[in-house]
Amino acid sequence: MATTRIRRHRKRKTADAIGRLPVAKPVDRLRLAFGRSAAGGAKALRELRANLSGIEIAGDTVFVASDEGTSLDVLTRTGRGQVYAQHRRFPLARSFALKQTGKNTEADLEGISRDGARLWLLGSHCRIRKPDPDKAAKKGEDLDACEILSRRKTRNRHLLGCLDLDDPPDDPQAGFRPRASARLPFTDDGNTLIELLAAADPQLAPFLDLPAKENGFDLEGLAVRGDRVFVGLRGPVIAGRSLVLELGVAIHRTARRIDLVPVAGVPFAKHALPLQGLGIRDLAFRGDRLLVLAAPTMPLDGVAAVFEWDAHRRDPRGGIVAETRCRPLLRLPGGDGHGYPEGISYLPDADTIAVVVDNPEPARLRDRSGIMVDVFALPSRRR
Repeated sequence: MATTRIRRHRKRKTADAIGRLPVAKPVDRLRLAFGRSAAGGAKALRELRANLSGIEIAGDTVFVASDEGTSLDVLTRTGRGQVYAQHRRFPLARSFALKQTGKNTEADLEGISRDGARLWLLGSHCRIRKPDPDKAAKKGEDLDACEILSRRKTRNRHLLGCLDLDDPPDDPQAGFRPRASARLPFTDDGNTLIELLAAADPQLAPFLDLPAKENGFDLEGLAVRGDRVFVGLRGPVIAGRSLVLELGVAIHRTARRIDLVPVAGVPFAKHALPLQGLGIRDLAFRGDRLLVLAAPTMPLDGVAAVFEWDAHRRDPRGGIVAETRCRPLLRLPGGDGHGYPEGISYLPDADTIAVVVDNPEPARLRDRSGIMVDVFALPSRRR
């Protein structure tokens, strides 16, 4: 009688597992002192502090993104330690031709990255499911009362564009000058990136129609260098791997347009990273490597960590990244009811990262306008 050999599941090596890393402790803290009038009132200020999604620190200037509204917030170091104040808020609607009236106008900014004189901004590009008021009135709290909003109704979320910081606005209330901005063209299906993925990637195409909180397509990480734009996906996570799309871009400043161009002979490069089942929340360059902030893809408590990807050794056409080339560096605190890490900024002088969080714990909110931002030291680079 033939016997069937049972193969036992091999235990995963845990030497580099994030669950076994000690929770990192901050080595410094920054204070962002927002202004009530600059934010647009007390309610807008509360929403800003509670919904930070991205940060980019460049010298004495801090750029902050929020997943609420359609504005960019900028603060300046005051000279009193690590305090950034002189809050200015720049509306983005005029610069990027965003929808300004009606429902669902927020850009849901999830990524921010500076490359030279350009500041890049990324919306979530996701679909959302919301209760329909008319159906809810008839059905009450019923799933049938929820509808998936079309991409046309949430056009502002499909922002991928840049601002020229060498051409700053005279008046913060007027926003950046139109000629200082460029973006991917919007379409009825979202923008040209969504159309490219629908046509050229049968693996991702089915997820484009799913809402973000249902493992649908959701962009949250952004890092830019030259004519390469790296965007990280919070979802979907496919076969346990998290995805980074490497896009080639050509900027036409006079037309205020960004075109997608092929990467190494393919429409774009798709890199699959071993982030131990987590989705990507942000990206930042550390020299020629990429730091990857990762956390659960679904809206739940869980581990958040920072990985380092040897992006300089990547396959230019994309593919599966080996675990030896994408290593966990830090396990971050938070993610247990408060303080969900959402965005990082690399500080090269000290080899540290600043981390902003969503739904901050009360201890971060020292007064009615400020918020504390933790800074973490990074382990030494591997050769």
